[in-house]
Amino acid sequence: MKEEEIKMKPIGYVRVEGQDFYLDIYEQYRSALIALDKFSHVIVLWWAHENDTEEIREQTTWSTIPPYGDNPKETGIFATILYHLPSILANLLTMELYSNPLFYHT
Repeated sequence: MKEEEIKMKPIGYVRVEGQDFYLDIYEQYRSALIALDKFSHVIVLWWAHENDTEEIREQTTWSTIPPYGDNPKETGIFATILYHLPSILANLLTMELYSNPLFYHT
């Protein structure tokens, strides 16, 4: 199987203010939010830029010793909690939408 490279283009960023965070969507993508308020939740994916290092990209061992519980001595990284995954694409959360969600600011 040939390894492929995927190119991504950001559509916005996460803005943090104290304990709160907001999804700021770039102007050219805001029409993609039309009728999003008809749903109860949205899944937010993000690029884990602080984990995007040469060391992680060149990693060849994909198992670890789990940091918790009565698990086997060695566990594959997809079967445990690990902050450094081969894909830097992360699921931030499944976010509940409120009646007036702030997905962008003017």
